[in-house]
Amino acid sequence: MSDKYIKDLEFSSVISVPRSYNKQGAPACGIYLVAPKKISFNMLTVQLRAVFSALNGSEYQKNMHAIEFQFPNKIFEKEREKASSLVAACRGAGIVSIIRGDVGLCVECGADGVMLENPEDIVTARNILGGSAIIGLDCGNSKQQAEIALQSGVDYVSFSKFLSSDKSRKNADISLLEWWNSVTHLPAVAFSKLDVEGCIKLAKSGAGFIGAGSWVWEHDEGVKQAIYWLQESIEHGLSQIKIN
Repeated sequence: MSDKYIKDLEFSSVISVPRSYNKQGAPACGIYLVAPKKISFNMLTVQLRAVFSALNGSEYQKNMHAIEFQFPNKIFEKEREKASSLVAACRGAGIVSIIRGDVGLCVECGADGVMLENPEDIVTARNILGGSAIIGLDCGNSKQQAEIALQSGVDYVSFSKFLSSDKSRKNADISLLEWWNSVTHLPAVAFSKLDVEGCIKLAKSGAGFIGAGSWVWEHDEGVKQAIYWLQESIEHGLSQIKIN
């Protein structure tokens, strides 16, 4: 795939069909939440209501936001019902719903898309889910994985461990995110140590989404305040792009 071709890609032009998450006038960076796995369904439902309230309670609501859910490899009817309920709640709030690693469950519960870990699964997922589905690939810190993802027709990728203080794992260099934005307009989710300065840096460097998990769900001031802090940090980062 030539660099010229990649640069000409628009956000949803790999598969040229309308998608509900393309919102005209939306800011360039949204919030991508990974739902907690070790939490009761009732508590997760309550937490999600708080998240939806925060996301839709400000001018920032016009942006695209997504929530990723992961279920055990072996699930039963009860889990399928829960998945369908969570997806319906997201849809009602105007939030994109993503199922991690389970194309079949994505179909069953009507989720907007799937997050994959193996690039070899992309073509199969597209054939099953169709052109309007959102397909992402978890690329970790790998530029090579991201290059394969582009060639395979994904809608977005995720990169992890930017600006992390975890010395046990190699951090992703911010140049990886900058490279991605130099070759395509498709969004990248950037996971990082979450603080104001980190969020601002990622937004300035072209993150399509700021990835978040336990930082939001376990925030000392509650999930609503965590979302507000993320929104404010992202907006500040984006405003610095305009200034500079």
